[in-house]
Amino acid sequence: MPAPPIQIEGLSKRFSKDVLAVDRLDLTVEEGQVFGLLGPNGAGKTTTLRMLVGLVRPTAGGSRLFGDVVKPGARALRRVGTLVESPGFVPHLSGLKNLELFWRAGGQHLDEADLDGALEVADLGRAISRKVKTYSHGMKQRLGIAQALLGKPDLLILDEPTTGLDPQQMREMRLLVHSIANRGATVLLSSHLLGEVEQVCSHAAVVNRGHVVATGTVAELVGRATTIYIEVDDVERARAVLSKIPGVRAVNEEGTGLSIDLEEIDRKEIVAKLVRGGVGVETVMSRHRLEDAFLSMLEEGS
Repeated sequence: MPAPPIQIEGLSKRFSKDVLAVDRLDLTVEEGQVFGLLGPNGAGKTTTLRMLVGLVRPTAGGSRLFGDVVKPGARALRRVGTLVESPGFVPHLSGLKNLELFWRAGGQHLDEADLDGALEVADLGRAISRKVKTYSHGMKQRLGIAQALLGKPDLLILDEPTTGLDPQQMREMRLLVHSIANRGATVLLSSHLLGEVEQVCSHAAVVNRGHVVATGTVAELVGRATTIYIEVDDVERARAVLSKIPGVRAVNEEGTGLSIDLEEIDRKEIVAKLVRGGVGVETVMSRHRLEDAFLSMLEEGS
């Protein structure tokens, strides 16, 4: 069996007597996963990522990339693309020139870079020929990801990739991460945004005070129970239909609609049964399931 892209065991980092940033952290990311490192600001996420790619020396424990021990110059780092800190671009040069400069700075020939593939994923269009000083924050983030993809990495590590982006740019970044994963790369991203992890990631670990509180698939972390809000054309008929469906735990009126607590049943099945029961369904919305689970896990971890 090939080694997983990321293995972290007992990783710790103490900056001073009073500051323990990462505390005996254990984590494994398997090939093909889009893995979210979820936690509040100051939880130790960025320090963990910096140790993972050899930018910071751990106080204890260690990590492996594709089975190789992480240290400066490790061969496995060639298989990794990173956007851990804001990339430093030369503002008066174009985006394209910045990418070429970055690649050549590593002593590599430009024809070895996957420039076309990186630009296709970043989708900057004609802006790639403009000076970086004219870029918006979102465009700089895209350029940073293009830079991380030049080596056609098997693993992409992103630290808070949507920080400072507006809602449209955040959506574009989510689509960008999905497209990278669809190309076969494993992705590890850190975030304090619950919605981002829930929409983008297949797996996640909740980190608090430098250690992992919980880990698993996003569905496992959320739990099988969930809540949906629906608006229908006949509330009484909807109540009658819902009362006969196994897996519906509770139905409560909320505004002009109904709030439904579900357990081990998909919302699509609920909608199908309502329609078959003669109920017109006008609106269906999932609640922020991860938020409740996240706050509960942080409380338990504390």
